[in-house]
Amino acid sequence: MKRLSISILLVIMLLSTFLYINRPSRHVMAEEATVRIIETEKGYEIIRNGEPFYIKGAGGKPFFKELSEAGANTLRLYDTTNTAEILDEAQKYNIAVILDIWLPQYGKGNNLYKDAQFVKTMKAGVKKFVDQHKGHPALLMWNLGNELVYPVTLRDNEFIDTFNDMIDQIHEDDPNHPVSTTVAGGSRGQTLSIHLNSPQLDLVGYNIFGGLKNIKRNQKQLSLVINVMPYYITEWAGHGPWEHRNTQWSRLLEPTSAEKSEIYKRKYETYIESDEESLGSIAFYWGQKNEGTPTWFNIIDEEGRKSNVYYALKEVWSGEQFEEDAPEVSQILLNQKLDSDLQVYSTKDTLEAVLKLERPDSNYIFKWEVLKEGLGFGASSKRKLNMLNGDTIAIHRKERIQFQAPKEEGAYRLMAYVYDDNQNFATANIPFFIVKE
Repeated sequence: MKRLSISILLVIMLLSTFLYINRPSRHVMAEEATVRIIETEKGYEIIRNGEPFYIKGAGGKPFFKELSEAGANTLRLYDTTNTAEILDEAQKYNIAVILDIWLPQYGKGNNLYKDAQFVKTMKAGVKKFVDQHKGHPALLMWNLGNELVYPVTLRDNEFIDTFNDMIDQIHEDDPNHPVSTTVAGGSRGQTLSIHLNSPQLDLVGYNIFGGLKNIKRNQKQLSLVINVMPYYITEWAGHGPWEHRNTQWSRLLEPTSAEKSEIYKRKYETYIESDEESLGSIAFYWGQKNEGTPTWFNIIDEEGRKSNVYYALKEVWSGEQFEEDAPEVSQILLNQKLDSDLQVYSTKDTLEAVLKLERPDSNYIFKWEVLKEGLGFGASSKRKLNMLNGDTIAIHRKERIQFQAPKEEGAYRLMAYVYDDNQNFATANIPFFIVKE
């Protein structure tokens, strides 16, 4: 056993030495580029229009006015429908835009990268998109592919060849803006493979939630064997729904919007603000996104109303402290029990829910919904909708309600929304289970 351990250690040392000696040099942009990344004594830095630029932004929908008022400078845009109009709006509010370029996943089901005609058409589409928007002053960079599950290999394959061709094509068509890609969860294996096989990328982005604390460690370990390229955080928040605690019947326990605001603020101050090597970060999600629950990630809702998380980000982005007057839900109770308690009821039961507010206000508007739960963290709770008494119940100035239990057995979620007169909102929800008598 001891000899085996020594042999494994020797293999690791030899491989590390090989990788270190053969580490590829990174792509370097021309000094006259509109946006470029330079190496300094402290690490790397983005230079935009001749000035240092640190990314403070969010990913999602183009609510630029709200983003600008919060002290941010960047939006990562996933949905590139109407891109030209969105870029014009971003320029009006002095917001830089990271444009995502969608690519199909590699190695899942049919491998489209083996289809020569598909690859040709895809490359032509990418070229057309880049040519259309490369000259816009709001553009910050291109993000080529999101969480592609980059293959961990020392050899080229059809995906890597295609991916590298597109990076080179973008650099040739647009020498003025960097090209990045994103890795899910900060995978060291995928990141190492990207460095070895696609060194012409200008930087790499991490979509990372619960693992945010591991970024510095991962970068340090990678630097032992490879010339680490610049990086930034392309998605961060609290824990993702796939990482969070559940009920005894495997339903998500979601923090209130007030609790989320504390989590975002703490994470930014602890892991992002203190990271001098990162080129910045993108908070998730700027808009309404139904993932895990209808409210898990929403910093802004579909109407542009602002949550408690918005004000936490405004504080860390602007560096200013202020008194927030938006609604804050500190707790939601169902039949006087917490979400972590056993919430199982009969179809014959009458249930009572109450919200505890930090600053009760007679002008608040409350909306309550009961949703039939979907399956899995990524399933939409609204796919199978079973509202209270057949309709959404909107109750003005009532933080306490009574309702009859649903008549169908299964898992449900009680949603609560609180709105004020100043385009702010707060949320809380609680899962419960109904059994038929």
